[in-house]
Amino acid sequence: MDRVLYWIWLTSKSVISPNKIMSLLERYGSADEIYREREYRNVPNIGEKELAVLRDKSMSSAEHIREVSERIGSRIVTFEDEDYPDKLRNITAPPYILYVRGDISGLDDTLTIGVIGSRHYTAYGEMVTTRMSSELARNGVIIVSGLARGLDTSAARGALKAGGRTIAVIGSGLDNMYPPENAGIADEISERGAVITEYPPSSPPLAMHFPARNRIIAGLSNGLLVTEAGRKSGTLITAGLALEYGRDLFVVPGRINEQNYEGSNRLIQQGAKLTVRVSDILEEYPYARRVKPALQAERSESEKNGDAEAAENTPDKDGEVSNTAAISEIKKTEDNERYKDLSEADRKILSLIMTRAVSIDEISRAVGMNAGEVNVRLTVLEMKKYIKRLPGGYYDISG
Repeated sequence: MDRVLYWIWLTSKSVISPNKIMSLLERYGSADEIYREREYRNVPNIGEKELAVLRDKSMSSAEHIREVSERIGSRIVTFEDEDYPDKLRNITAPPYILYVRGDISGLDDTLTIGVIGSRHYTAYGEMVTTRMSSELARNGVIIVSGLARGLDTSAARGALKAGGRTIAVIGSGLDNMYPPENAGIADEISERGAVITEYPPSSPPLAMHFPARNRIIAGLSNGLLVTEAGRKSGTLITAGLALEYGRDLFVVPGRINEQNYEGSNRLIQQGAKLTVRVSDILEEYPYARRVKPALQAERSESEKNGDAEAAENTPDKDGEVSNTAAISEIKKTEDNERYKDLSEADRKILSLIMTRAVSIDEISRAVGMNAGEVNVRLTVLEMKKYIKRLPGGYYDISG
């Protein structure tokens, strides 16, 4: 049986939350093994309600979901697929399946900024959101938003206006766009980037879906820009998740007597970076890779023409740098007396950093370790003065 069906079967059961799926995976290892199990004994967080649905082995619903997905032109990406974004793998309770309309390639290797704000916005907030999103897109940044009414939509429109790439994360099925008036812009986004959701086709926009969607926005973003947030704004939930995941938080300040900016100004008080221009964001990511603000067909044109420099800096499908410089640096770590006490994994990490500044996500993918283990090794290498940490969570060779 197609392994995708096992993932659909597992994730489409509403009582089985991502946290509970994590418990099942830790116990059984894969979606197909979870399906084949009969007893489900000694699994944390699994009660009678969950047991009842797990023991229902019918695949008719999963087959229907896959059929509808194909019919509406969407693609199903599971947690174990190669093109599943590593940025999401390492968050709390990741979405174990993504329904995608468009292109999600390159999200791990490109600077992504989530742009969020209030549904009940001011004219100033709309102007700032549109302008900053456009300028970020012109600088090759991928814009991530929730495509909700209000400033989320302004962020997407700003990116599209600049000819940039944008990702919209929605809280309903791809064939049940919410809000419905954004169906047109969703089509534009899918041509320039992607519209994604963890909910299968025909899923309604339930209230509980939107806080869950926010974790995907935060997870996909290197940093989060808050352009306008009131004291009780749902935007603050996403900001809190971004901080939990170790993402950078940028906030546009507002008038102190304006309720729409009470939450924004409080975030700045709590340590978010006060942001008044796009350069305030970009300066935190001086080594981050960015896409050309144009259709992705143009992005690889230089490589098709044999542009050696472009090819040298392009990671292969495993996240490693496939070029002679990388091979040379790996050899240096093997031969150099200074590195003789390092483990093979540490030398591999070091060889990647020698070719260019890299992020934890890139290293994790390249060496096949989780982000936590990579972080420990990077800390030790930094303490031994082999490497140094750069702004934006990147690492480079020390000295």
